[in-house]
Amino acid sequence: WKTRPLETVYPFVFLDAIHYKVKEDGKYIAKAFYTVLGVKVDGKKEVLGLYLVIPEKLDKVLYLGTL
Repeated sequence: WKTRPLETVYPFVFLDAIHYKVKEDGKYIAKAFYTVLGVKVDGKKEVLGLYLVIPEKLDKVLYLGTL
């Protein structure tokens, strides 16, 4: 589904995230799972992207690359 063609226009785009504390190498680190949902002109919803990121390493590149 990640390689499918996207619509030209999505009147509404929703970005949401859920944050977790995950134990890695004996330390707890924060991670976030981002979901990008688009609403098509006909009202149907489509998942546009799913991203697992470490918030400390998150920068504007993720947002610019996503939008």
